[in-house]
Amino acid sequence: MRYGILALLLLGGCATKTSGAADGGAPADLADGVAADLSDAVTADLAGSAAPKWVRESGDGIFFDVWGASATDVYAVGTGGNVSGYIYHSPGAAVWTQIKGTGPLYAVWGSGADDVYVAGLDMILHSTDRGATWKSETLPAVSGSWLFDALWGSGAGDVYVAGFSTDSSGTKTGSSILHSSGSGTWTVQYGSSSNGSSFSLWGADAAHVFAVDRSSGAVVRSSGNGAWTANGALGPARRIWGLAATQLYVTAANGIAFGSSDGVTWTPSTVTGAGSEFLEDICGSASDDLFIVGNQGSIFHRSASGWSKEGAAGARLNALWRSGADLFAAGADGVYHRR
Repeated sequence: MRYGILALLLLGGCATKTSGAADGGAPADLADGVAADLSDAVTADLAGSAAPKWVRESGDGIFFDVWGASATDVYAVGTGGNVSGYIYHSPGAAVWTQIKGTGPLYAVWGSGADDVYVAGLDMILHSTDRGATWKSETLPAVSGSWLFDALWGSGAGDVYVAGFSTDSSGTKTGSSILHSSGSGTWTVQYGSSSNGSSFSLWGADAAHVFAVDRSSGAVVRSSGNGAWTANGALGPARRIWGLAATQLYVTAANGIAFGSSDGVTWTPSTVTGAGSEFLEDICGSASDDLFIVGNQGSIFHRSASGWSKEGAAGARLNALWRSGADLFAAGADGVYHRR
């Protein structure tokens, strides 16, 4: 299947339980520069009873994204192979239940418990009743197929999805960012025909929306008016995320994370201890409380003392999601919960 290789490259996204800006807004040390947040020496791992624990809660299939309305209302989406996929839900207490079988799914996001989207191969599904039923959304017509792998919105009436399309022979015809006002119909806002790679999406609010091309690392941004502007090229990247519109991060190859205060100028820094690992996703609550997961299953945490390798999963990790003190990581070996 032509989607098999891509499925190993996809990621989800880190978000707080609110739909717009991350908790806390811009940190107090922003004037010190974003790049400095990513270059501290590795610190010793916590020991004994103080050590944080990442517990594997579900090992069924491969998960590409995780999101929740709260720590007791969490969704994870993935695929059990080239032609099957599913939506899992957790009410907390380490319980995960498959609530729907579908085609392959690669992204999940919602503005709240009664407004949840999932996206994947030729589908965007929407639930307004806490996952009990899912309605198919109307997609723009293409001669072949759509594959969507990123979702983000500022609210129920302002939602974005990113992916790529193919022609009838299965050849990629370009990557696109689509938008919906919550009506059930999606329209293309931005497209690139260079190589058909998809975008990662994140926004601080409706007027500050960002995306990164995962192949070239080109960063595009929109003020929410439907127009997008491209800037630079960072090289192969995975995820764009921020603490605020003025404190942005992009995860990349070889243990590199980029930082920016304006979305135009980016500074690369090495996450000490990551080595050659491809950094997949990043999230946190402040510049001294950041988490990164990688394609070798590593989990890195930056505290006030610097970076430490906090844990390692049995296989690749694709996505992070946070709600307060609860963090969830989804990957090829299930869903992990930091307690």
